[in-house]
Amino acid sequence: MSKTLQIIDAAELDAVHVYMKGASFAAFLDQCLKQIATHVADLQSRNGSSERLSTMAHSMIGSAGIIGARKVEALARRLEVAAKAVAHAGPELDDLAEQLMAAWIEAAKELQWQRIV
Repeated sequence: MSKTLQIIDAAELDAVHVYMKGASFAAFLDQCLKQIATHVADLQSRNGSSERLSTMAHSMIGSAGIIGARKVEALARRLEVAAKAVAHAGPELDDLAEQLMAAWIEAAKELQWQRIV
């Protein structure tokens, strides 16, 4: 894996690759891509509940950490904290959710590239 990655920490993903090897790593990437699709769908269908956004963001922190997606992880942490601080979602939370969704989409592109390397 020699391509420079912008969202995912290549060294962390390489460590997972070395640990898992071949087909296991491919299956891991497939599972990560499915999880990202779920996260993006959740963010697209958010209903304005700050509690729901906080819960979703918390789940996303773990998913991002596993693949070394530090930017995604940081955005999810920001969304979680911001969502816990307000009773109702508003423009600030919507903006963070949109940024997080865009970062997840970029992470998915990088993982898809890893599938073909």
